Amino acid sequence: MTAKLIRLSQDEGFNISEGDLKQALQRAVPDREAHIRHARLNDSSDWGLHVSEIFDRVACHVHFSGTEVYEIICGDGIIYSGPVKNTEGKCEVEQPVATIVGPGDVFQIPEGVAHQLVRKSEEPLIIIFACPDSHLGPDRRILPDLCPEEQVL
Repeated sequence: MTAKLIRLSQDEGFNISEGDLKQALQRAVPDREAHIRHARLNDSSDWGLHVSEIFDRVACHVHFSGTEVYEIICGDGIIYSGPVKNTEGKCEVEQPVATIVGPGDVFQIPEGVAHQLVRKSEEPLIIIFACPDSHLGPDRRILPDLCPEEQVL
């Protein structure tokens, strides 16, 4: 298992049309636990493709089963990430790092890596993310923020 983000090439992005993204964002619903709004882009029952606008930051969280892929569509941000040590149900993020991200960036977040995306520009931060459906429910563990409060718009 890799314990850090894996930057992918733009060719590994999702290639969803701007019109489809705008239409999906109009029907986005709140995910109060993650502090985002998102809409599903596909009909697969086991691998969800979603679009989301990040207003200030995603709640820091980790998944222990399966990877997640993010593609930055527009806006600038910082993703904070680090491997999680899970001891007797207590999760601790080890050696978190900050990675600047912007339009066209695509990266994979391996299982067991905490992550938190923070908006860093006035422009909306819109992402596409793909993950197993369990990532939106039982396999998502919310953790304390990794980003310093002064870094949030």
